[in-house]
Amino acid sequence: MENNMSLNVYQFVDEIVNEKYNIWIRGDSDTGKTTFLKYLFDCDVSHNYKWMLGGCHPDRSGIFYHQLIKDILKTPYDSNATIVIYVDEILNQHVKKIMELKDELRLSIRFVIASHHLPPSDFKESFTVFQMDEILPIKLLREYIRKNCNFTISIEEKLSISDCFVIIEHMKEINSLSDLMKLYDENCVASQKRKNDKKTVKHSICILQTSEYERINIYKIKENGYGN
Repeated sequence: MENNMSLNVYQFVDEIVNEKYNIWIRGDSDTGKTTFLKYLFDCDVSHNYKWMLGGCHPDRSGIFYHQLIKDILKTPYDSNATIVIYVDEILNQHVKKIMELKDELRLSIRFVIASHHLPPSDFKESFTVFQMDEILPIKLLREYIRKNCNFTISIEEKLSISDCFVIIEHMKEINSLSDLMKLYDENCVASQKRKNDKKTVKHSICILQTSEYERINIYKIKENGYGN
């Protein structure tokens, strides 16, 4: 989904991007957490080091969190470096290890975590919590689609966040309910495939930011460059 659409529907973006404290975004499956996290990553221009981790089932993520922490610790930083770490899904047992980075580096580090669950009890005071269904209300997306289609949408209440993203992205190509239904059916199949793939993937915690960025496992940007 293009950023101009995101600007129209996402709530609390300024509060989250400009917040100095750690952010925890709780949301169920298919509520748009990953897309929103990538959007926040791109919006963030206040940190000169940005790290992002995500993209596979959290049960298989331990080795990659360990690698991320190693890479973060071995990177040479200026004394005035500001670091932000974006995490797409995390198990409770990994939260403590990631949070300890702040003490080890003695630098300004901010965490933005999106997960199915709330922060573990030991760290709930360390995060400002947002709910994904408040950040991206499904009713706004459905309303946008309804207003931009010149026909009655009989399945409006069935449309998920993912369905809405796909339909909005192809809005100019939709001329009838049958066009919309074709996209809906195709996305249902694709969504199920993504869920199945996520359960079986044994490698790659990675996030594709834009078409200009390479898809890599451990992703870092400093100023205008990137490395792995």
